[in-house]
Parts: sequence; C-alpha cells; structure tokens
Amino acid sequence: MAKTKNPTTTAAKPVTRAKARSASKGGASSRTKARRDTTVAPIVRFTPKQWAAYLERQVQSEVGMSVAEFKRAFAAGELDTGDMDVFYVTGLLDISQNGSKAIV
Repeated sequence: MAKTKNPTTTAAKPVTRAKARSASKGGASSRTKARRDTTVAPIVRFTPKQWAAYLERQVQSEVGMSVAEFKRAFAAGELDTGDMDVFYVTGLLDISQNGSKAIV
C-alpha cells in the first residue's frame, strides 16, 4: 500500500517574483513607472511692498515678533543667536552677526 502525504502538514511554497510576473498579463509587469518631475521651480519676483509683507508674515510665524521688534531686539543683543529660528530670520532680513547691516 502506498503512503500518501498528509495535506495539512505540507507548507505552501512562496511565489517568486519571476513566477508572479509570468502569471500576470502575458508576462508584462503590471507596475507603472512613476514619472519624475523635471520642472524647475519658478522664480518669484516680489515688489518691495510684497517683500515687506512676506517678511512680516515669516518673522511673525518664526519668532512671534514684528520685523521692527525683531531688529530692535537683535541689535540690543536680547536674542539667542544660537536659536535656529533667530538664525533663519536673520538670514531673511540679511542682518550680519554684529547687527550692523539690516534692510530698511
């Protein structure tokens, strides 16, 4: 009498990628390649009034002060120059580390 395998003890074989590809639509991959965005960011030009409004919004959101308050506090040495938010705002305002150069 021939021995039969017990179907509950056999493990299912994993399907490899090659077998999965050959089983799909005629062997062609069903995945689509994502398109790369090769466009360049546009150059945004501000009028002086628009730039002042942009700076006011950015400074307010970063450090919670107006531009005038920030310039006064920075010139008086009241701000922590090691703080990344202060560093970012000084870059936006183009203020040097000694506070001698500031936009008007």
